[in-house]
Amino acid sequence: MKKLIKEIKKFDKLYGYDKTNEPKIVNLVFSMIGLVGEAGEASNIVKKIWRDGITEEKIDSLEEELIDILIYLIKLLIILDTDFDKAWLKKSQKLIKRWGNKPRNRKENLNDTINRRS
Repeated sequence: MKKLIKEIKKFDKLYGYDKTNEPKIVNLVFSMIGLVGEAGEASNIVKKIWRDGITEEKIDSLEEELIDILIYLIKLLIILDTDFDKAWLKKSQKLIKRWGNKPRNRKENLNDTINRRS
């Protein structure tokens, strides 16, 4: 992840996207709006795959949008000066505490949820 963060910072400086002189809130809002926009584009491609079937062209388009999403996520981490490894460790510990160390059967959990609602 550190290599990817470094590459994105380098790219932004090289092509004039480095906005570190802007107020943090401006960068945060811009990147979040970008992230949501890219997620919408990816969702639209998935909708077309669902409706029309999967093709190599759609897969290529989806991959491109997913990379755009990743770039905006990384930009948000950069803006917040987040240590990804530290943040991941903290989050994974919360997940283990919540769900335990044992694997879960998602199908059984879904069936339990459906049965509770019936």
